[in-house]
Amino acid sequence: MPILAYFGRLKDFADQLCELSDLVTDRALVMQMFRGLHPRFYYTIPMLTSRVPYPMFLECRAFLALEESREVYSHGSGSSSGSDTALHVSAPANSNNSTNNRNRNRRNKGKETAKGKSAAGGSGTTSSTLQLPMPVTNPWTGLVHA
Repeated sequence: MPILAYFGRLKDFADQLCELSDLVTDRALVMQMFRGLHPRFYYTIPMLTSRVPYPMFLECRAFLALEESREVYSHGSGSSSGSDTALHVSAPANSNNSTNNRNRNRRNKGKETAKGKSAAGGSGTTSSTLQLPMPVTNPWTGLVHA
């Protein structure tokens, strides 16, 4: 049964009891709602009952309706995949590699020139050296992480 239909039935029962001169308080209505709640919404009970002041019936209805729509959207046709990933962003491999290669070439060019001059007539070839990775810039913060 959908949440809004469940809350509608609870409200109808409370109105019928009120007609019989047995007033149902808002707190009693919320407690009865918790007792009859579907097990898939049990995780919401501590969230709602820990509120100060105690939540009103209409607040609980709004909260649970949002949770139901979120559940339907995440498991229904609104989601293209079954994963719980909110958003995954990664840089294209080509753009990052080309930037790193350009920076390495600039650094190596200076080293090769210096080694070629110091070799005094040598062929100017260099032996393979250990290349340290370039620091990565986080585009969200502008900080460099080494």
